[in-house]
Amino acid sequence: MDDRPLRELLLEMACTERPVDPAHLSGVDETGWAQLARMAAQHRLEPLLHTRLAGRGEVPAALRESWRAVHRFSTFSAMVQRQELADVVRLLADNGCVPVALKGAFLAWHAYPEPALRPLRDLDLLVDGDRVVDAFVLLCASGYRTADDGPANLSALQTKHLPPLIAPRGTVIELHRRLWESDGELDHGLPESDEAALRARAIAIDDIFYPAAEDMLAHLVVHATYSHRLDCGPLLLWDLRHLVASQPIDWERVWDAARRQRWDRGAALVVGLMRRHFGAGAVPQTPAEPEPAPDELLDAAPELLLQDLDTRRSAGVVATALAAGPQAFVARVSGGRIGSRAASTQADGGSFASWAGPRLQRTLADVSRKSVRRQARNLSRLSRWLNG
Repeated sequence: MDDRPLRELLLEMACTERPVDPAHLSGVDETGWAQLARMAAQHRLEPLLHTRLAGRGEVPAALRESWRAVHRFSTFSAMVQRQELADVVRLLADNGCVPVALKGAFLAWHAYPEPALRPLRDLDLLVDGDRVVDAFVLLCASGYRTADDGPANLSALQTKHLPPLIAPRGTVIELHRRLWESDGELDHGLPESDEAALRARAIAIDDIFYPAAEDMLAHLVVHATYSHRLDCGPLLLWDLRHLVASQPIDWERVWDAARRQRWDRGAALVVGLMRRHFGAGAVPQTPAEPEPAPDELLDAAPELLLQDLDTRRSAGVVATALAAGPQAFVARVSGGRIGSRAASTQADGGSFASWAGPRLQRTLADVSRKSVRRQARNLSRLSRWLNG
């Protein structure tokens, strides 16, 4: 079975409030179910699929049981992560560094009907840029450990967040100095960000600060469309669905901010996807809306939202060449999104060549596959459209 119909089916299974058509499920063979299971695991959809399809006999019993087990594990993981969030916030606040918890931390416990449906890869905490290194050192001295040896000079890092830390119970913590990358790092322009304003508008729930509703929406849109070109997966649509359902949103103010800060195209894309999957009423129509996203991008959503995460870097390399041209491609590889890793390798005594050689070999092997070339074309098309 071709992977494009499978991606479309998985979006129907995961991102609609209507029952899944039995005929669509019964037409999947054993190989197709294996592919669906792999995609669902990559994109953290298993707990959601358990709640939607637990009683559906068209789904193989072994797969339904697997999804049930992941849902149960996600429930226990959420309990641990919530306690670790409270612990790390308290530790930082007691030392004069009050963070703002971003994205999933709010969504899992204050927007979704149950936290198990929003599995967290990590906890993202926005910290004042002048204090982020101090906060990192404090956590290291308090029992948090780095995932690897870490960079030699934290103060020299200009990335949006410092290297991940592992909390005492195993939760990954990322300390952010910025909401997203700086303009010029990616294949397309990035919106302006104002971390100080977001912190000033943050709301407190149980002694933990979160972005206000419109700021949360803006961050979700920019993170998903500009930073990740939708490879963060279909949970984006449920994130926005539950955020909009749980919080009052001033859409006139959203569209005004999106236009001023230059993330209106990304917002038009995700709003179009929400309406396509959840109905026209998922987001109220207002006169302030920008021009809708083109149908070709909306039609490509199954492949963009369900990208193969094992090949996204190779596809991204090719997409850079397609979207930005050869000269920009060389500059990007030398010092942009890909070069950021190379730069840290050089700082630790390695060389760009030692990193780029294996990466090039992997990329050439990946792009020999038709699906990866299609993935690259979709990424390039999205970048060009975001640039206007």
